[in-house]
Amino acid sequence: VDNVLYHIHRYFLIRDSTHFAARLASSSLWDDNHSASTIISLPDVSASEFDAFLSVVYPLDFDETDISSAVDWTSVLRLATRWGFTSIVKRAVRQLDSLAGPVDKLVLGRAYAVDHWVSPALVSLCQRQQPLTFDEARRMDIADVVLVHNVRE
Repeated sequence: VDNVLYHIHRYFLIRDSTHFAARLASSSLWDDNHSASTIISLPDVSASEFDAFLSVVYPLDFDETDISSAVDWTSVLRLATRWGFTSIVKRAVRQLDSLAGPVDKLVLGRAYAVDHWVSPALVSLCQRQQPLTFDEARRMDIADVVLVHNVRE
């Protein structure tokens, strides 16, 4: 990932991820000396995203999370969804419940099928005092922008 070599325990990947279970089942990652012989490249993942994801898989403290920003939890949600880590998806959604604003919840809800975020986010955007900003509108689907605009008008 971003020219950084990570050594991840295969067990966690196979146990918790449908994506990696299928991918690793078809290849032997070990040579005759039982050392890692294959590198899996993740070209469309940044090191910071992967670090955030790994902080959930390998926490420093089981009672507290190592990450606390909506940006980091969004990275975790994106990667966990993509790779089929359903329990990590649920955790990311719980964390983002309190961290993400209405636009984030709308965009993420649509992108990652977190349906219970969509309607409340739309209601919140329609009822707030401030109109949508240009940056907010750019992030949203055009249908949602028009819906919010029409309700506000």
